Amino acid sequence: NLANCYMQGIGTTVNNALALEMYLKAADNGYKRSMSMLAKSYEEGVLTEKDDAKAIEWYKRAAEKEEPYAMYKVARMYEHDDSVAGKKGKALRESEAIKLFTRAAELHNVQAQMKLAECYGNGRYVKKNKKQRFDWLLHAANNGNIEAQELLAECYEKGRGTKKNNPKAYNWYKKAAAQGSELGKIKAKEYELFKFYK
Repeated sequence: NLANCYMQGIGTTVNNALALEMYLKAADNGYKRSMSMLAKSYEEGVLTEKDDAKAIEWYKRAAEKEEPYAMYKVARMYEHDDSVAGKKGKALRESEAIKLFTRAAELHNVQAQMKLAECYGNGRYVKKNKKQRFDWLLHAANNGNIEAQELLAECYEKGRGTKKNNPKAYNWYKKAAAQGSELGKIKAKEYELFKFYK
């Protein structure tokens, strides 16, 4: 979009004021991605001065429209910031957070997929469930997340949440290695050296 061109200087000179104006206009017209970008700008002070209150407001508005990154960010806020959650009790905040993480993960947000894998792995907000942890790691790994690929390989290697399967473990370690994972490189070499992948 044009706002992004002004922000990054693509085909024009960088103009943060104009980029901000365009994001604001698009966000006011209901474009959820612009709302999320605007929130991130306020959060990080990229196009304008940092403003946490405006960042929260725009993340919430984008999350209401099911923008995945915004849903993930609001869920994280529910986890860590009482001022965002208002007067909701801890149990209600946790319930809201897990709903938002789940919906964002279903919409392919990798951070939310990893968060759900963590939650199911350690029993935070939900009942501990190795199979659910495995399933969310698989989603994140298929979306290219290196950490998920390493953890998924370990699940196949040790039979956590799935049946033990050395060829699949080896393949996921190789995928992680191809993206620069040192653990992936080491483990793939071990599999090749000792023929564990057969």
